[in-house]
Amino acid sequence: MLPSETGLSRVLKFLLDAEAAHGQGPTFLYQFLDLIGFPKCESHSFHAATEYPTRDGRRIDILLRSRDYIIGIENKPWASEQDKQCQDYAEDLEWQMRGQWTLVFLTADGRTPETGGEFTSRIKPLKYQVLANEFNTKCTRVQQFLDDFRRDVRERICREASEPDMTEEIDEFLRPEHLDVTLEIVDHGSAIRRKLIEGLRKSLLIRIREDFGGDWFATERINFEEKNSGGLFFFKARWQGLYGIGFQNSSAAARDVWFGICYISERKSKTLVASGELKLALDKAFGIVGRTYPNWWDWYRPLRDLGKPEYQNWYKVGILKRMDTHGEQQMVEDLYPLVRTAILSGEAYIDREVEQT
Repeated sequence: MLPSETGLSRVLKFLLDAEAAHGQGPTFLYQFLDLIGFPKCESHSFHAATEYPTRDGRRIDILLRSRDYIIGIENKPWASEQDKQCQDYAEDLEWQMRGQWTLVFLTADGRTPETGGEFTSRIKPLKYQVLANEFNTKCTRVQQFLDDFRRDVRERICREASEPDMTEEIDEFLRPEHLDVTLEIVDHGSAIRRKLIEGLRKSLLIRIREDFGGDWFATERINFEEKNSGGLFFFKARWQGLYGIGFQNSSAAARDVWFGICYISERKSKTLVASGELKLALDKAFGIVGRTYPNWWDWYRPLRDLGKPEYQNWYKVGILKRMDTHGEQQMVEDLYPLVRTAILSGEAYIDREVEQT
């Protein structure tokens, strides 16, 4: 299994192509069409293609075309949506075959796209694991490939890897001479996590002050171990209570940690900082189009979109080890460049906005 979005698209195109070398004819195509509720699927002969170009220069990941119907598949195993992406795809499909089209939005969690615009109700959300489970055949050799595909989807896309066998370690922790200490650690687990994250905050703040002066501070809303959202934001004294640069997760089990520039308290206005100039500056600095969230975020992207996919879950033991302020501070070294770039590119725009507030 190729570890890329385009590699996965080629695998899916291979399965959905009735003429492909898997030798199963339209078996997988019919299973897919049945899954998305396509009527009378067996009366249609579809041609499959990847990276299909649209009129405006975008590319639809997978396209299935028959004589009188067209199906686009937007393959999103990891990346976020680009500006108006699904709306543009839907408009192109409508232009090609008016009213006779379906756009499938394929993701790890089966979510509805945010960029569908007026076509959102026409777009079919589909969960990766549901699709992978649908593919089956009586051919033993091909079924082995499908089993590998399902496992790859489960572990690498849906991140449901099997837990390691810790039987021996647990037995050791529960030995009578170790039990008291083990139970104390369990009882104070949240405090330990909080201490590590506070250490991360302090270390990042030291780096910021070294580069940008002592007028920088950090929020105290460090509650990543709680069920509600928690954030770690850095701000100049004059920004306090208004803007912050930093990180936030939506819940303790959140798939993503966001990084960007946030309005600390919910505001009524949806106007972007400096009328959108901040967003354009950060788009250029990070080489990626940022997203906005009304009343809260002026620019943000998940860490996985910024080259830090290993930091999606700040509760894993491996991530907590990187927060260790007595060790190599790997997490500080990995994440501080994002903070520094955001400050260099966005500080002047926020200063101007604060002056006008």
